[in-house]
Amino acid sequence: MPATHYKIMDWGDPVGEGVSEPRLISVSGVAKTSNPAEPHIVANEYICARLAAAVGLPVPPGFLVKEGDRSWFVSLNFNLSGEKLPPVIPELLVARQPDLCAGIVLFDAWALNPDRHAKNLMHYEKTDAVQLFDHSRALMPTDLPQREYAEKMRDLPAIGAHCLAQELVDASTFKRWHQRIMAVAEHQITDALNKAVEVGLEPGNVDFFRAYLMDRRTRLPNIVAANKQAFPSLNLGTLPWKP
Repeated sequence: MPATHYKIMDWGDPVGEGVSEPRLISVSGVAKTSNPAEPHIVANEYICARLAAAVGLPVPPGFLVKEGDRSWFVSLNFNLSGEKLPPVIPELLVARQPDLCAGIVLFDAWALNPDRHAKNLMHYEKTDAVQLFDHSRALMPTDLPQREYAEKMRDLPAIGAHCLAQELVDASTFKRWHQRIMAVAEHQITDALNKAVEVGLEPGNVDFFRAYLMDRRTRLPNIVAANKQAFPSLNLGTLPWKP
């Protein structure tokens, strides 16, 4: 997977001495915050960024900042040109990188993300570099009670009309990514949830979502196999698990 570079706003002064020539720089980022209609945006973004990075998906590094009493989630800016990103062409991306696309779909199913469309993926066609961003509506969308969506989606893919799921053909491409999701340490899930308490996750829901995510990942093969309508082109005969 090609390396991604991030946008530098300013090169500052050197910092002391050293063989690496350290210096201060200002880096560009994109900040998102919650609102009354969608009060869980920052928590959703933070949790999913941590988990997607643990799985090995191409998500920009992200972190939390405060402006007064208001919390924001910031992801590093990978749009070096500054021009509006064009929507991806899902069939082209799946044709070129079916393995990675399977990983994105499976992760979105794990994280209950119904909002993966052609405008919240970046595909630089010259190098095939991909960036995955925008998890504002995963896990706890809108202003529903925090557990309600997860409970409702327990046996469903919860990926909506996922732009890549519509194009996937070979279910064997899920195998490696399922292994990666299963390999995420329980403490990584717990740490992400505990930190998200600072930005709106109710403390009493940390154990709920930890157990939920631990259980859901083991059942992803069954969820895929039982919900063919979410994967209209998928050949389930190549499914590498026993549903």
